[in-house]
Amino acid sequence: MSFSPVLKAGRTGRLRDGGCVCQVFYEKDYQNSKTILKKLIKLEPKNSRINELLGYIYGNEEKYDKASKYLTSACQDQNCNTEALYYLGKVQAIQKNYVQGINSLEKAIKKSGDFYEAL
Repeated sequence: MSFSPVLKAGRTGRLRDGGCVCQVFYEKDYQNSKTILKKLIKLEPKNSRINELLGYIYGNEEKYDKASKYLTSACQDQNCNTEALYYLGKVQAIQKNYVQGINSLEKAIKKSGDFYEAL
């Protein structure tokens, strides 16, 4: 399963200032991005943006347990990114957690109508 997130750079100030991880991610250099993000997550384990990006990477690698872990953590934030909710729903559906997946997709739709086709 391929994830193609629509990400907005600089949503989290510390991550933006912490280096070029967003640029590396946008260039689809996921291995280098993952290396950087794994170091950053140790410094800021509750940073929703870092968790979100790691979730996307693990989803692309079809490591859905890890993707779910990081996306769930990203979605704990009150200002959770709509795309994170959408991809969390997709991962949950892949893992056959259909009720949770539908709930996450519905939350994404409520935040932004962009994902209405998900259901």
